[in-house]
Amino acid sequence: MLAVVTVGLGSAIRRTGLICLAIGRTPTLSETSGGKPGTKPSDGSSPPSAVSSSDCSASTKARTGHRTPSYTSFAKGGYSHVHQISSDEQCRSLVQLGTRIYFDSPLYAMPDGNVVRSHDVNDYDTPVVWKKVYKVTSVPLLCSPQQCRLLPLSSEVGRMLDVDFLNLGLPTVAAVAVLSIALLGILTRRARRPPLPPGPKSSWFGLGQPVMPKLHPWRTYAKWRNLYGDIIYMRAFGKSVMVLNSTKVADDLLDKRGAIYSSRPATVMLNDVAGWKWALGGIPYGDSWRKHRGLFLKHFHARASPRYEPIQIREATRSSATCFGAPRTITITHADSFCMCRGAAALVMKISYGHDVAEEGDIFVTLAESAMASVLKAGIFGTYLVDYFPILKYVPQWFPGAEFKRQGKEWSKYTQAMLDEPYKVVKAQMASGTAEPSLMAIELENLNDSKEVDITLIKNVAAVSYAAGADTTVAALMSFFLNMLLHPEVQHKAQEEVDRVVGPDRLPEFSDRDQLPYVGNVVWECLRWNPVTPLGLPRATMQDDVYDGYWIPRGTTILPNIWAMFHDEAKYPDAFAFRPERFEDQKKNTELGINDLPHIVFGFGRRVCPGRWLALDNLWINIASLLSVYNISKPKDTNGTIIEPEVDFVSSLVKCVILLKCVAVVVDVTIVDDLPYTHSHPKSFKCSLIPRSETALALIKQTENEQGMTK
Repeated sequence: MLAVVTVGLGSAIRRTGLICLAIGRTPTLSETSGGKPGTKPSDGSSPPSAVSSSDCSASTKARTGHRTPSYTSFAKGGYSHVHQISSDEQCRSLVQLGTRIYFDSPLYAMPDGNVVRSHDVNDYDTPVVWKKVYKVTSVPLLCSPQQCRLLPLSSEVGRMLDVDFLNLGLPTVAAVAVLSIALLGILTRRARRPPLPPGPKSSWFGLGQPVMPKLHPWRTYAKWRNLYGDIIYMRAFGKSVMVLNSTKVADDLLDKRGAIYSSRPATVMLNDVAGWKWALGGIPYGDSWRKHRGLFLKHFHARASPRYEPIQIREATRSSATCFGAPRTITITHADSFCMCRGAAALVMKISYGHDVAEEGDIFVTLAESAMASVLKAGIFGTYLVDYFPILKYVPQWFPGAEFKRQGKEWSKYTQAMLDEPYKVVKAQMASGTAEPSLMAIELENLNDSKEVDITLIKNVAAVSYAAGADTTVAALMSFFLNMLLHPEVQHKAQEEVDRVVGPDRLPEFSDRDQLPYVGNVVWECLRWNPVTPLGLPRATMQDDVYDGYWIPRGTTILPNIWAMFHDEAKYPDAFAFRPERFEDQKKNTELGINDLPHIVFGFGRRVCPGRWLALDNLWINIASLLSVYNISKPKDTNGTIIEPEVDFVSSLVKCVILLKCVAVVVDVTIVDDLPYTHSHPKSFKCSLIPRSETALALIKQTENEQGMTK
């Protein structure tokens, strides 16, 4: 604001020129060359007290045809008007009489009354005035800068704002006192409150970036546990971030104190600019979130899962038949995982809209892919400056540098279409009597019977089932394939169990689940061994809190380090090994406090994934079907040498349309490395898929044909 004022009045300052102030003893009338004390200035302004000014400079000769510069000089009780000073003598005499001299120029500000109002100065004389001020030599000789108390500060600001930097006045002193007391109160409060949790220090007083690891940060945070403990606190660009490294701390805060720790950090670019504020996973904790979650749970609660079992069996069979088929070597990557992604997408599309996903070019899947492009870029907090400075979201699109607003507008078109287009299709089907049973059809039919549900809520909840989650199914299946290559003994043990219970004449069904405990343990170990969301989904504190003697500020972003919890040797002995057997004796595990089933992969407390039961069912039926009909082994190259898989993991945000983390999927994937809040999946690897028998292959094709006829 100060700069704006300075620029705005710059021309006026140039017109008025510069003056020299003589402050101290009031000069006599003879010394001031005329004027009469007690007279008010001709412009009606009131002179400041105890201030006298005159033009003390080298001789100034009036130019021909130009008026001599005139100045107003203030003194106690009045003022005197100086038309012209003919030489330096008057300036010297003022100094000898005890008058202190100050220069009003852009280089100096006077602490004892630097406010002066100049009469009009002809534009032609202005350069002369400037020249006079800078050519004065008598004053520095007679009055040193220390004696005259010259300050290196622009006095233009003082003249424009009419401020006396030393004689501030009672209101200013009172304001400074109030601010000082407030600052003292803040400092006292901080001194009395508990300390912040330990952690690495950031630069620039918390405004810079701390030493935050980019690659596999969850592993680094787990190592930092030995330095800082179960809670690690950091400051990142002025934002508080806290990592939770143990199950106990996560349970104490995220579950038992859910009223404080159940909100989400604001992602302005994603939610407000790109149009994703409707998605259940990012809605702040409150009434809107409760309504969305309540409607979602109505269709995806634990007791609702059995009604979707036929759809899951059909899609698992179709994936096995159409994607694998004859013996071959395949490369398991996200980009090549069309079959796994398609099966997950088909499941939630059918449940939400009664829509059967096409083998290629499905309109809804394509729409979800376009909309998810924004999540890939805007979904990571801090990618855009507007996340740190939310006020930027009000910048108009045409403003220079507002490319993020223009990009957000383009993304929001797809996001809104993802909400509207399926709704229009289902609405038209209902009108023609051809609508399949689905979440949207049921809720639209019952719309008039509920006061809590409206069309917007229905559209949001239906869309979130396939467009607001992570790639849990695909990443977990990748971990399954990798571990079957690394641990053939686990595969053989699981296949023996399937053969014993199911037999060779049919594929596994959900009714076999209780009799296939080892297959279930394989599923759980895939989720534990490499959790898809190793840092979970971030939370935000809604108020200040104190835990274990540490102060946790309001608005702190909370990252539950699920990877560290699953690789804690005290909780999971031999944690880095893939051992499904660890879950066999749950009674003994409970007594020893070890090897808990890794339910926390789906989150904590009030924000736990509401679709977790469907997720587990879908993962189980896919793994059981694959074990039933395929042998998974390491491939060989053209020389017959076995190709060993690289056991490493990639940090990414994936475009796969599935439900499992209540965020989403399309069939192709973009890998974005080195993201702070990301998903993790194995690197690409090759494997050989061979049908276990001709009977098994025929069974897959036969079952797929039957499912296709009855769908």
